[in-house]
Amino acid sequence: MICMFHSHKYGTEKSDFIMKTELTISSGLFFAEHVNDNFDDNTYLEIMSVDNPMKPWTIRVMDRSFLHQDKLSIMDFEVYLGDIYILDYHSGVIKFDITKAQTIVITGRYRTDSGFTKLGIYTNFLDTSFLLILAHDHALIEVDWSNQIKPQIVTKYSIPDGSWIHDIWVNEQYVIAQLTANLTNEKGVSSSTQSTYVFSRGSRTYLNAYAAIPHPNFHAFVDFQRDTGQMLTIDT
Repeated sequence: MICMFHSHKYGTEKSDFIMKTELTISSGLFFAEHVNDNFDDNTYLEIMSVDNPMKPWTIRVMDRSFLHQDKLSIMDFEVYLGDIYILDYHSGVIKFDITKAQTIVITGRYRTDSGFTKLGIYTNFLDTSFLLILAHDHALIEVDWSNQIKPQIVTKYSIPDGSWIHDIWVNEQYVIAQLTANLTNEKGVSSSTQSTYVFSRGSRTYLNAYAAIPHPNFHAFVDFQRDTGQMLTIDT
């Protein structure tokens, strides 16, 4: 199965987002050509069957009318432990499933209009803890979503103001953010810096991060195995 959606490439303001088409399949994430920026509030998700890879066909479409919303700007997307999550710039996180009858069923929402642009998810094997990490250009917000009726903001992590978040992850020990930011050195010279910050959960600020891993450019590949706490970084 392929899930295809029209989304944004992150900038510092919503007007800077570039519409992209992203294909998420079991082996990775692939980017295609962008779509018209004028329709950034009318993005949608297509769920496609690829039983025959040469002839994929659309099973269902999730758009703003399906969700009974005036606007839908999909910023991020994740498939995790059999569930599908989308992050809408205007309304927050939407969790859904696809039944055997190929029907979309919404199974949870975390409502927020704070303009988050990146999403990370973690739950332990016993399903006793469910964590969300949400990001915009100056902070990461950790949310305990174990009780969907009463979600609680646990910690706010500061990051350099105006950061471009590439990706974020969370597990029981760490919050991790790969980002690009303009930092000023001891001589007062500002430059664009690419780094991956590893926060011990609860540490609150990037100045007190457990580790800050520099990258030579924004093409660095970073991935995090949430169950084992192992991280892979490849610089180019």
